[in-house]
Amino acid sequence: MTKHNPIFPLTGILILLVLAALACNFSPKSPLPSEAPGLQLEPRGADGSVSGSFRYANGTGDETLLFSVSTDGLASFRLQDASDADTLIVNSKAEQLPHLIWQGQDLDGLGALTGEEQAALDDLMQGDLAQGLALIPLDLACQGADAISPAQVAALLLPLQMHIKYHVTDRAAFAAELAAQANCTYDLEETGEPGQTPAVILMTSANPVPVVLGYFPFDDVGAVEAAPTGAGVLMAPLDQALRSEYPNIPAISLFESEPIQNVWGPCEAKCRGACGADCTHNNCKFSIDDRCEKGMDGGNSGYASLVKVYKCGTHPVCIEHDACYDDCNRRHGCGTFAAAVCRHAGVLDPSNAVATIFSLNISCDRKVINTHPWDDVENWALGYGPQTDIQVFEYHVKEYSYVRDPINCPREGDLEPPIPPEELPEPAPEVTQEEPVSGDTYEGETGLTKFYEPIEVRTDQFVITVAPDGIVSGLFTYDYITPSYQEDNCTIQYHFAATIDVHGILIDNKGTVNGDTVFTTCKLIGSCQGNIGCPGGRMELYIEISDGKLEGRYIFAEFPELEITFTGTKK
Repeated sequence: MTKHNPIFPLTGILILLVLAALACNFSPKSPLPSEAPGLQLEPRGADGSVSGSFRYANGTGDETLLFSVSTDGLASFRLQDASDADTLIVNSKAEQLPHLIWQGQDLDGLGALTGEEQAALDDLMQGDLAQGLALIPLDLACQGADAISPAQVAALLLPLQMHIKYHVTDRAAFAAELAAQANCTYDLEETGEPGQTPAVILMTSANPVPVVLGYFPFDDVGAVEAAPTGAGVLMAPLDQALRSEYPNIPAISLFESEPIQNVWGPCEAKCRGACGADCTHNNCKFSIDDRCEKGMDGGNSGYASLVKVYKCGTHPVCIEHDACYDDCNRRHGCGTFAAAVCRHAGVLDPSNAVATIFSLNISCDRKVINTHPWDDVENWALGYGPQTDIQVFEYHVKEYSYVRDPINCPREGDLEPPIPPEELPEPAPEVTQEEPVSGDTYEGETGLTKFYEPIEVRTDQFVITVAPDGIVSGLFTYDYITPSYQEDNCTIQYHFAATIDVHGILIDNKGTVNGDTVFTTCKLIGSCQGNIGCPGGRMELYIEISDGKLEGRYIFAEFPELEITFTGTKK
């Protein structure tokens, strides 16, 4: 795609006019920047403008970056001693298409870059402005609306978003690195403090492109991409009615006080349907439960687990919005810019329902903004009300799940009482899944390939070992190609291959165990080819053994019609 900029002819006169409009914020009469590293804000201007400085810490350069942004979205960045020619201009005024001006190049974030534009953006993000361009908006995002408006934060965020579109492929890792450096808290699930000001920039592992809700003037054309990957069970909407709109994401019924256990959306998104980003502290009350796992008879199994518990507020709009986000990740792949466009694009001014960019009025955010009051939408995004229901979500800590604990979780009928902790002998080496104790081994077909008929099955088998003490270990392996079908002039056909690591305990040769899924292949192989976001994560399997035969099923409590059975015989 060839880039053209007919809307914004760039001339020296235009740059001078923009710099003149910002000159008051870089006046020599302004206080000198602080010597302390990090963000320093000046008192907000009478016209609502925000300005300040960002000083790099020792070891990262002895530079101070000055910035300013007006109420209508005209922003600038420059080093303290730089010339006007080395000033980055960001123009995100509502009546124009947001764009950057740097070194004589105009970059609007739509389409692929020309060679000159690519060189200019490379120069910008490899220079001394780069660190400040990333951390200034992230640190301003939790200052509160009295200090800076969301529209002003969005203007300052535009250079970082453009860098992420055209330079960054591993966006989840990049977002984690940004969150670790920022002073605002972006992992609010367990580290957030009650009453702290939430960041208006939304950024999570499942939504790694940082965005201010309502401001995302990008398309996905020309974005750099690695091969898309996926993680997490494809289960998101809590509302059964959403199955018609998102048929490939099974719904989860609300169980009132019953918790939803170990359910992720694509890309490891959690607390699906809770208002706010994932299990945000602004909405969800967090606790850790050190619990005894129960056996089939309701008594202790002899095993303990650590479980993260989130009690969250939900609303039908939050449920639908999460379903839409998950569908974007499912269709486009985790961390892709196309998924970010699917979630956020099409907005210049979120308070104006008709202010959209060209044909991009299709995103999840835009749909909600078009149909609900902006104040409610903004509050939902930050994890606030209005909320209609409460739902509990639970996630087992994988490293501390089903750990043998006869002291705190003794089984009824144990032959000997537990030894007091002060008299415990040296612990024996813990049995791991890699070294299961000896026991009976069963082999059979997984049953997973029965989803499609006819189907090309390459592998469909499982091997499960059950030790004398009931510990289960094993592996399910399958590899198959689905039938093809036509869609939008394409022949659609899928190739799936995965392993399921099975572990847990049986009481009296029966019980529910866990299975952790890892996909090795997940792609389109029809006339429209490519990688897709793969599911993964934890599932539950019920197993019962009798007369040398193992029988089991995958438990889909909400969809009994999808029940998958498997059988095996002793080796």
